[in-house]
Amino acid sequence: MILSNITNMKRCFDSYIKTNLSGVSIDFEGLPFDNLATSSWIQPRIIDGYDNRSYRDNEVKQSATILYQINIFVKKSGATTADRVYAIRDNVDSYFKIGKDIVYSQSGNTLAIARVRGLKNDFPMDSEELSQYVLAWEIDFNEQ
Repeated sequence: MILSNITNMKRCFDSYIKTNLSGVSIDFEGLPFDNLATSSWIQPRIIDGYDNRSYRDNEVKQSATILYQINIFVKKSGATTADRVYAIRDNVDSYFKIGKDIVYSQSGNTLAIARVRGLKNDFPMDSEELSQYVLAWEIDFNEQ
């Protein structure tokens, strides 16, 4: 169970994905998405997590280690190259390298820093209609 501010976690990752990943549609959790209108898309999700509390400057600081997953989908009927799902995978992965700090701020104030600890899942899946790929990272999320 995650006790840290999951709203800030979701906003942090949604903002990071939206800012950095272009050229692919994004199915954000909680928003309407029409997968019929696109031939490829990604689906970011916070999968699991557990809390780690720390004490700094006589204050309790909330932190959590989470599993952050991005599912990649490419319709076989709309693919123009056989490696499209892998090209998207490589692009997504380039933004989540081990040790990468993702800073979440609003109005110039840093609210949280998320640090990528490691890649936990990295595998293709296939179905009759879709080429799919699953990437998931273990990430430490620390509220400031």
